Amino acid sequence: APKIFWHAAMKQWVLWVNYLYDPAKYSFSRSQYLTATAATPAGPFIVQQTNASVLQLPGGDFDIFTEGSEAYIIYTSHLTEPKGERNHMMSVERLRPDWLSSSGESSGFFGSDFVEAPVMLKRGAFYYALFDHCCCFCGGGSGAIVHTAPHPLGPWTAQNQIGAYANGSSVTQAQQRSVFAYPHAAAEPVWVWMGNRWQSAPDGVKDHDFETWLPIEFAPQAGETPPLPKPMVWQDSWSLGPA
Repeated sequence: APKIFWHAAMKQWVLWVNYLYDPAKYSFSRSQYLTATAATPAGPFIVQQTNASVLQLPGGDFDIFTEGSEAYIIYTSHLTEPKGERNHMMSVERLRPDWLSSSGESSGFFGSDFVEAPVMLKRGAFYYALFDHCCCFCGGGSGAIVHTAPHPLGPWTAQNQIGAYANGSSVTQAQQRSVFAYPHAAAEPVWVWMGNRWQSAPDGVKDHDFETWLPIEFAPQAGETPPLPKPMVWQDSWSLGPA
């Protein structure tokens, strides 16, 4: 999905899009990123780069994490490695000051291969990256494996699985899309997990597929170790409460 963020220093909105260049000819071997800017979130957007530099093209699913004047891209790369080789691997790169391309500073690959749909967030002093196995429009959904680090560029450590049961089936019945913090009357915001429920639309139209939204709760911190999200629990309905 496209990602859009406000760049305060440049006083403009920055848009990142993953797209296939001439898919009939190249398929995923030319999966790249386009960046654009606009004065308002509704546009019009002016394309700045049609192949924004990142270290490990072709690139797939991604998320943009911002913190003050800094921004980072976490993305799935190496989509077309030969059969039997490691592919669909995750890494984080710092963006240039204008947020339109990579600076070349990288975490290196971390976690398992054959993964996608990453999200990245910060809670307290720790950074979290969540992703799981590839689930290209799959109806069954996937999980969410938590990775933690003291800095966006790592080192990243694989932690717990919060989105799948012990048998591997998906708690959420969806593939991860985003995690956001909803301001709450309590001291901490409510962390909300969002996922796409592929193939769920009664009329079969992909844009009509449903979503899953579930709250994420964190266990208390133990010493200097990062507090980890608890496994998600399916809820037919729940309330965010007053903001």
